[in-house]
Parts: sequence; C-alpha cells; structure tokens
Amino acid sequence: MKLLFFISLFIIGYLTGRHIELRHFQSIRDREERYHHIAMISGSWKDHIDPESDCKMFDGSVVVGADYFKSVISGLRAVFGGGMNNYETLLDRGRREALVRMLADADRWGADRLVNVRVETSVIGSQSGKRALPCVEIHVYATGLRKLRHEVHS
Repeated sequence: MKLLFFISLFIIGYLTGRHIELRHFQSIRDREERYHHIAMISGSWKDHIDPESDCKMFDGSVVVGADYFKSVISGLRAVFGGGMNNYETLLDRGRREALVRMLADADRWGADRLVNVRVETSVIGSQSGKRALPCVEIHVYATGLRKLRHEVHS
C-alpha cells in the first residue's frame, strides 16, 4: 500500500512538473517572439558600431534548480548511463529566461541590437558532504545600442 502511495505521488509530481515546465517554455517562446526585432550578436563587432549610437549595458539572470523527480532520474541515469536530457531542458529554460529578461530591459530602453552577448553559469547551493538538489545561476549580459535621437530646433 505504501509503495502504491509513493508511486502515485511520484507520478503526480512528474505530471505537475512537466505541465509547469511546458507552460514556462510557451511563455518564453511568446516573449522571444515579442523581442525578435532586437538583433543579438555574440561577437564584439566594433567595426559595425555607429558613432551616432548610444550604448548601455544590459543583463539578465535567473537561478534554476532541479526538482526531486529530475534528481532521481539523473541518479538512475548516472548508475546505468545515458544522456542527462532532463538537466539539459532545465539549463535551456534558464538560459532562455535570462536572455528574455535582458531583452525586455533593452527593449524598454529602445535598443535595436545587443552586441558582445555573453552567458555565464555558476553552480550554487551545494554543501560539502550533504546531498542537495542541483541549482545553477545563469547570467547573461551585453552592450545595447540604439540610434541617438537628435533634437530638431526650429
């Protein structure tokens, strides 16, 4: 009876987590589409920066952690081998969310492009000697450019 209860909770946890993850991916896709007019260039492209442009630094960050289900499945995969697809989707969601947050800030400022886009990750929350759920901070940053607005005097 206890095993049936545990399996039921495990399945409910999986289905709930999957539903939330799919909703979040849809939200990210919608926001990415909203900001598709802002070009992102990973190189510095100094030759293409117009002296008539204004610039500002933008960033976005997010902390993502694996849920219990992902940790259990990854533990089994570590024993039996195989890809860590569940962590890949977690990192993909985190990276895209951080980028969208940066894009939203750049859009409010009026940027038409972001150059020198960089993505940094760091593991946080691990405690030596204790088993903790994996947790990662993802930080993206770039230089935003927009055309200077010249005032017209009559």
